[in-house]
Amino acid sequence: MSDGPTQDLTAASRSTGHGQKVLGSASWLVAGSILIRLFSVLNIFVLSRILSPDDFGTMALALIAVGLSTAFINRQFDLILIRTHDLEREHFDNAFTMSILMGVFLAGAICCAAAVFSWFGNDKFSLIYLSVAALPLIDSLKSTRFLKFEQANNMRPNVIVGLVGKIVQIAVGIGLALWLQNYWALIIAAYGFSITRAVLTYVFAPYRPRICFTQWKMFLGVGGWLSGVGFIGYGMTAGDTVIVGIFMTTTAVGYLSISLELIRLTSDFVANSLSRAIYPAFARMRDDKQRVMNAYAKSQALVMFLMFPIGCGLGLTASEFIPLFLGTSWLAAVPVIQIIAPFNALGMLVYMIQPILIAQNDVRSLFLRNLAVFVVFVLGLFLLVPTLGLLGAALSRIPTAFVHVILSIKRAETATQLNVAGHLRLLWRSLVATFTMTAVLLALWPISNEGDSGGTTLAFILAAKIFMGGTTYCLTHGLLWLVSGRPKGVETHMFEIASGVVSKVRSKL
Repeated sequence: MSDGPTQDLTAASRSTGHGQKVLGSASWLVAGSILIRLFSVLNIFVLSRILSPDDFGTMALALIAVGLSTAFINRQFDLILIRTHDLEREHFDNAFTMSILMGVFLAGAICCAAAVFSWFGNDKFSLIYLSVAALPLIDSLKSTRFLKFEQANNMRPNVIVGLVGKIVQIAVGIGLALWLQNYWALIIAAYGFSITRAVLTYVFAPYRPRICFTQWKMFLGVGGWLSGVGFIGYGMTAGDTVIVGIFMTTTAVGYLSISLELIRLTSDFVANSLSRAIYPAFARMRDDKQRVMNAYAKSQALVMFLMFPIGCGLGLTASEFIPLFLGTSWLAAVPVIQIIAPFNALGMLVYMIQPILIAQNDVRSLFLRNLAVFVVFVLGLFLLVPTLGLLGAALSRIPTAFVHVILSIKRAETATQLNVAGHLRLLWRSLVATFTMTAVLLALWPISNEGDSGGTTLAFILAAKIFMGGTTYCLTHGLLWLVSGRPKGVETHMFEIASGVVSKVRSKL
């Protein structure tokens, strides 16, 4: 009888320890992501004043092959190793070997694509594809031991590597853009990022690779499905870029690519950071359904508490910040952002579901889900882009977002114990507060895409929208929480975090 309370206390202590590790890991990732995204946004603001939409469109089309290839080798081998409890030297060697083989294969595939472009007389893209062919090979050379930090929920090295790589990319890109005045600056800058990141992984995690195939079945089995997931996932990210490139000009692709990049930079970082931080914890607790369910509910509520207002706010302020920061030559991107940003925020629900499915080795169903969503996305693009152009590309993401979220919730229902109605009950205060914020801003400032006001006026309207929107959202959320009887939820966690920050600041004063 005496062992019961002791075991409960031990379990509670272990759970608290894991929670603190995940919170600390997520804090580092979010802080690092904010810095990286601030640099990236600054980079876009500067480059958009130097380069044309056509340059951005050319670069976006050129990097599609690199993006697809990177999707094959970006994270799947890391994810396999993270969920393996007793890692040995041969695991790292096998992961490195598989990664190198994949990098060589994908570099060759990009060279073949360049040959196809040359065959059809498109020497411009043939040369561009040859110039980026080495990028997936460089990405495959990173130290596989570097993931040990992530497995231990120590995200500081990941943040440092990403931040230094981004600084190098921005410095090279802006410097060469001022000199070359064309898209080659962006391509060379991409090499600066990849080389810097690969080198720094060995600085943090020294490792002498060896060729090894003893675990090849595990890596090709689970890794094959994860590669498929990554491939289809990138297809959903860049599919509209391809279709717009087929039916429209590279200038139109430039408008679309800058819109999607700004949405990703401002909306995805919290969800992506928390998803990556919590995956090792899900892998450790995958046999404890109650802990998985509790961790999922807390993290999902936190992500959507932030993502709903950010996504909708981005769409509601696009008519001000695009002409203010990028210039009037980018006004065609405004309606694209206004349509995509709110539904992209809805799609952030998926970010917290995917790590559960991978941790439970349910990658086959994850691939099939992504494939179904991809089919819906592509059908929408082929139906809408030829007639509506960029607006068609934006509108095609609306049904895709709903299908993606519903299929993901249904597939993870066993692990999360939450169906669609359960998610609505979990997130209803954030949804209602977001709708209220949107209604207030639309009533005060109806949607406009003209951008013909002066810089001072645009800056004033932008600041007023941010203040009014943030105030409305927070007050509405707080009021709903009070009316609901102050249940333990995201408001409680946010209050605890704020109290902890205030206490630390006071102790240092």
